[in-house]
Amino acid sequence: GAFVYYEVSRGSSMEINGRTTTDANGNFDFDSLPEKPVFQVRADGYSEFDSAELPLDGNERVTVTLEPEGMVRGKVVDAETRKPLQTFNVKITFSPDRRPDDPGHQLSGARATSRDGERFVSPDGLFTIKDLVRKMPLQVTVAAEEYERGTYRRVVAEAGDEAEVIVFPLLPIDKSKLT
Repeated sequence: GAFVYYEVSRGSSMEINGRTTTDANGNFDFDSLPEKPVFQVRADGYSEFDSAELPLDGNERVTVTLEPEGMVRGKVVDAETRKPLQTFNVKITFSPDRRPDDPGHQLSGARATSRDGERFVSPDGLFTIKDLVRKMPLQVTVAAEEYERGTYRRVVAEAGDEAEVIVFPLLPIDKSKLT
C-alpha cells in the first residue's frame, strides 16, 4: 500500500512522471522508465523516502528501506508554577541550525503554514506532532494566551519509541510591564 512516484525534469517546463502502489509483499514495478528518474516512496507511519535515484535495468530487485515516521512530543507548562497549560498553539518550521547531514523535506498542514500553528487542548499540557521525517531538525514555537512565546531553534523529530517529551516552560506576561 505504499505509494511510489518517479519524475524526470526535462528543461524548465517539461516533466515526465508516473506512480504506482506496492503490492501485499511491498513490491512494485515500472516498465520503460525515462533516463535518470528520481523516486519518492510514501507510506503511512513511515518517513518519506525522497528524491533518490535507484538502480535501473538490473535482474535483482532493489530494496528500499523506509524509516519509521518522525514525531515531536512536548509538554507545555507555566514556567513559574510548573502546572500544565491546557490550551496552546504549536508552530513548526525549518530549523535555522541545520547541519550538513540533516535530511531536508517539506512541511505542510496548519502546524507549518498557518500564522498561529496547530491548536491543542490537553488537560496535561501534552502534545504530539506526527507525520514528520525522522531526524529532521525543526524550530518549534509554542504560544498560549497571556504567556510569552517559547521557541526551541532545533528539535529533531524522532521515531515514536525514541521521541522524548520536551518541556516548554512559558513565562506569564507581566501586564505591569506592557506599554
